[in-house]
Amino acid sequence: MHYVYGTNYSETIIANAYDNFTIYGYGGNDKLTGYNYADYIDGGNGNDSLYGLGGNDILLGGWGYDWVYGGYGDDQIDGGYDDDSLFGDAGNDQIWGGWGYDYLDGGSGDDQLFGGGDNDVLKGQGGNDLLKGDDGNDKIYGQAGSDDMYGGTGADNMRGGGGHDWMFGEQGNDRMFGGSGDDHIVGGAGRDKVFGNSGNDVFVFNHGSNVDRVMDFTFDQDRCDISNFNVGSWAQLQSLMSQNGDDTIIKFGTDKLILDSIDKDFLIASDFIF
Repeated sequence: MHYVYGTNYSETIIANAYDNFTIYGYGGNDKLTGYNYADYIDGGNGNDSLYGLGGNDILLGGWGYDWVYGGYGDDQIDGGYDDDSLFGDAGNDQIWGGWGYDYLDGGSGDDQLFGGGDNDVLKGQGGNDLLKGDDGNDKIYGQAGSDDMYGGTGADNMRGGGGHDWMFGEQGNDRMFGGSGDDHIVGGAGRDKVFGNSGNDVFVFNHGSNVDRVMDFTFDQDRCDISNFNVGSWAQLQSLMSQNGDDTIIKFGTDKLILDSIDKDFLIASDFIF
């Protein structure tokens, strides 16, 4: 193990030995580069650029507007404070945005991305990823692979992309797009607008969902999962339906499911999961 310590000035430090490195940038706007082993790089204060290259690295941005690139290997990246750009690249990476308006890109591999506070952008890219927006009004993109996506608090915009995705809006007034593939979309609390797009999608409606509006329900393809409400029969469900203009409204006490531009008379029992 080699230890390298910077100063409070701006430095360029490049590891060039066949061993693990621990690099502390301290203050200044530093450019810190590991090698092909498991390196630990802490940018400290300042607007830093960190490169892990090969190996399973730990990369900490610290304070400042940082640019962090994991490279090959299963890396752990934490942006810290301020607005950071964080890239996992190859490998099964874990990325935390921390505080600030962060951009997180998992790259290839099965990655885990956590936005943290403020309004973040999360992109899973390749692989079967876990993406959590946490606080703030986040933009979350699953892209390729079958992803699990959680909006957290705030009004989030979520897009599944390819694969069979599970999408959870959680709290806030969210907009959710399944993309291609057979997706499960759970609006959560708030007034959500959900789009299945292509594929055989399931829209899951639960107690406390408030108001969910399904924007593109497709007959003989999509289904609404209302099993949380213990509706015993198709006749009972029909008694909860009403027509408001072009839309079907289904009321479960204080919760409301709206099927946009759907005539209730064309719905059948197999459109629902009881």
